[in-house]
Amino acid sequence: MDWKKIGDGLYAGDKKAEVRSIRVPDSAGTWRRYRISTAWELGAEKFTLIPAEARLVKDEGKNIGLLITGRDSGLVKIGKKLGVVQQILTSFNAVNKKAAARLTAGLGLEFYEEEDRILAKELGCE
Repeated sequence: MDWKKIGDGLYAGDKKAEVRSIRVPDSAGTWRRYRISTAWELGAEKFTLIPAEARLVKDEGKNIGLLITGRDSGLVKIGKKLGVVQQILTSFNAVNKKAAARLTAGLGLEFYEEEDRILAKELGCE
């Protein structure tokens, strides 16, 4: 897989998958599902019909997770009252299985669990 540098120590893959909801643990540790969509301004109050996009992202430690951004350089609106952010770094168990499978198809990845988060490493990378 080709990785492109997107920030200090972060590399993103090319494949993208649509994401319409995300699971996030609250302060009590209960997983809650929130609707997400692409937003075009920071103070957006309404959801758009355009879903957000997820891509694989790898850090310097070779841990692979997901980067969720808005389509066409847009922002991401999370939930009715949670707000609008530029991007979300998260694990594989935060999105639905179909989106995660679409991103990881054909790649040699080894999945592991770390503090209720599912991350991956490329096979053969130590």
